[in-house]
Amino acid sequence: MNRIILIALTIFLSTQLYGQTEFKTYNNGLIYSEKTMNKLEHIVDSLNLKYKVCDFNKVFYSKTQTVGHII
Repeated sequence: MNRIILIALTIFLSTQLYGQTEFKTYNNGLIYSEKTMNKLEHIVDSLNLKYKVCDFNKVFYSKTQTVGHII
């Protein structure tokens, strides 16, 4: 009985470990290539420049979302 459980557990765990190769891993250890990382770095830098200045005096108003009653 214990032998059957051990064999079933071994087969189950081996299939779980085999499924971990879903994505290709590049030389940098990531799932993205160096070319893609350079493009992402450029995009992030552009967004950082866009939000570098903060307008503290801007007032935001939200739209009414619900109706409430006080009892």
